[in-house]
Amino acid sequence: MEERLKTHVQRDFKALLHHSSQTIQGLLISTANDLQDHVTRLARDSENRTQSLFADVYRGMATRAREPISRLFRGLVEFARAGTGDQLTAIPPDDADQLIGVVERFFGELFPLVYHQAVHSHHAAFTADYTRCVRDSVAAVQPFGAAPRRLGETLAASLQRTRTFAQALAMGGAVMNTTDRLMDETATAGLDNCFSALLRLTYCLGTNIKPCNGYCLNVVRGCLTQQRAQELDLPWNNFLVETERLAKQILNDNHQSLQMLASSISDAVMYASMDGLQIDNKVKKLCGPVRLEPETEESKAQTPKSDTSDVLNGISVSSLAAGRHNKPLEHESPLLTSFLQSLESIQAKGFFANLPEALCSDESFAEIHDTAECWNGQRVGEYTKTLVRPGVDAQKYNPELAWTESEPDPIIHQLSDKLRHIRQVVMGQLNQAQNMVSDSYLRDEEDGSGSGQKPDDDDDDDTEWAQGSGSGNIPGEEQSTKKKTYAAEGIDC
Repeated sequence: MEERLKTHVQRDFKALLHHSSQTIQGLLISTANDLQDHVTRLARDSENRTQSLFADVYRGMATRAREPISRLFRGLVEFARAGTGDQLTAIPPDDADQLIGVVERFFGELFPLVYHQAVHSHHAAFTADYTRCVRDSVAAVQPFGAAPRRLGETLAASLQRTRTFAQALAMGGAVMNTTDRLMDETATAGLDNCFSALLRLTYCLGTNIKPCNGYCLNVVRGCLTQQRAQELDLPWNNFLVETERLAKQILNDNHQSLQMLASSISDAVMYASMDGLQIDNKVKKLCGPVRLEPETEESKAQTPKSDTSDVLNGISVSSLAAGRHNKPLEHESPLLTSFLQSLESIQAKGFFANLPEALCSDESFAEIHDTAECWNGQRVGEYTKTLVRPGVDAQKYNPELAWTESEPDPIIHQLSDKLRHIRQVVMGQLNQAQNMVSDSYLRDEEDGSGSGQKPDDDDDDDTEWAQGSGSGNIPGEEQSTKKKTYAAEGIDC
C-alpha cells in the first residue's frame, strides 16, 4: 500500500514540476516561432511593395527586375531563419558578410537595367554578354555609391539581432525542457527520503486539511535541492536579463531597414541616374561600345511609352506612385511587449531558486497563510519547526528529511554552460548594435549625410559632370539643367 502511494506521490510531484516549467518553456518557444513568422511576413510584404514600386514607377525595368527582387528577398528570409534547426547545439554564426553579399549581388543584377533605362531606354535590350559585363563592372563603376554596402550592413545587423533573439529563446526553452526531463528522471530514482517526506506531506492526513506552508517549504526545498536544479538559477537569470535587453532593442528598431527597403532601393536607383554620363563613359571603357539585341516588332512593342511622370535622365518617376510605397508595414510591438510583460507576470527570473515557493503558494497544494488549521506532519496545528533557507548548506539542517551529500548531475553543468554561451552571444549582438550607432554617427559627420557618397573620379574628361553629383540628393533646378545637357550630347534621356 505504501509503495503504491509513493508511486502516486512521484507522479503528482513530477506533474507539479512540469506544470511550473511548461508555462515559461511555452512562452519562450512560441515567441521565437512567432517572431520568425513575423519577420517572414514583413519580408514578403516588403517584396510585394518593391515589385509594385517598380511596376508603378520604373515600368521599363519592372519585368526584368522581378526575378532579381525575388532572389533578394529569398536571401533575406533564408538569412533571418538560418540556424533554427538544432536548438541545443547551435547559435547563428556572425555571418553578416553573407547577407551583405546578397544585397550587393542584387544591385549588381539591377545595374544593367538601370544603365539601359537611364541611357538607352529607347533601344533594344543589351546582348547577354554585354549585360554580364555591365553587371560585373558594378564594383569598379560604383553607380549606387556606398548604398549597397550600407544597406546590406543595416539589414544584416537588424536581421541578426532578430535571428539571435529567436534562437536564444528557442535554446532557453530547450534548456528548460531538458531540466524538466532531468528532474523527472531524478524524481524516479534515488530520492526515497524525499518521497517519504512528500507522502507524509500530502497523503497521511487523508482529509481536506492542507499542509502548513512552512512544512511544505521545508519538504519541497529538501527534495529540489537534492536534484541541484537551483544551481541553474544564476546563469538562467543572467540569460533572461540580456535577452530582455535585446528584445527592447528590437522594439526600438522595428526592422525599419526591412520595412523601408523599397524606398531605399528607389533612392539608390535615382542616385545612379543622376550621373548617367559618367556611368556611360566608365561602362564603355570597361565593356566597349554598347551591344544591343536585334530589334524586332515584339521588342518594339515592349519598349515603354512615355507617360505624364517627371523624367530624370531617362528614369520615369511619379511622386504620387512612389509615395504609396512608403507607408509603415506591420509593427511587432504587440508581440515583444506581450513577451516582456509575460516574463514578468510568470516570474521567470528566479524560477529555479523560487520553485519551492511557487509550488507551496499554490492553494490547491498547501496552505498559503500562517494558520493553526493546517497539517504540520504530525497533527493539525501550527508548524513550529525551523524553516531552513534555500541552498545546499542549509539543507543539512532540514528537519523534514535527512540530507544525503551527492554530486550534481553533470548535465546541470552542461546546461549552465549553455546558458552562459547564449548570454555571451546575445551580449555580442547588443555591443555590435552600439558600435553600429557610433560608426553611423562618425560617417555622417565625415560626409554630411547618410546616403551613399560617390567615389572620387579619376577621369579628367568627366570633370564637368562630377561637380555636385555626390550629395545623394536630387536637386530640382540642377535636374532640369542636366537633362538639357544630356540632350545636347545626343544621349537619349
